[in-house]
Amino acid sequence: MLYYLLLCTDKLTFGAGTKLTVTPKDQNPTGPQLNITVIKTKNNNKAAVCLASDFYSSSKNLILTSEGKDLLKANMENAALSLTKKLYSFAGVKEINSMKELTCNVDNKTVSYKENIESTPSTINDLTKINFLSLTVNGLRVLLAKCVAFNLLMTARATIF
Repeated sequence: MLYYLLLCTDKLTFGAGTKLTVTPKDQNPTGPQLNITVIKTKNNNKAAVCLASDFYSSSKNLILTSEGKDLLKANMENAALSLTKKLYSFAGVKEINSMKELTCNVDNKTVSYKENIESTPSTINDLTKINFLSLTVNGLRVLLAKCVAFNLLMTARATIF
């Protein structure tokens, strides 16, 4: 009889439900610290990451724009809560093709990012130069180690004999 009752009952829903948010009294609302980073994906494409950290209320919106166009609009309701700091963190990620300037906006706080092309070694000559300098430094380290070992042997020989 009990098995029959379990099969016949449907899920009962009473309204839309209630959302309960508990906030501690000793916290003051703080604005987020924003940071934009551009990373390479597995497909050698670029992805823009906007990190909002150390903010108090998770009911905010994150907007990532490039050259006036909205790339990402994210609701930060599911932000991660740090138990030690009792503050939220949220990261918005969007794959991008090309960009000159990125802007991340949360609660009228804005941070911008401009791509610096000269800082990345993208040509083969730059990589060759870096490899050559690294090899030179390692060779000088080996030469210094040999000189120190030879000096120690000569000092030991002079003191013993």
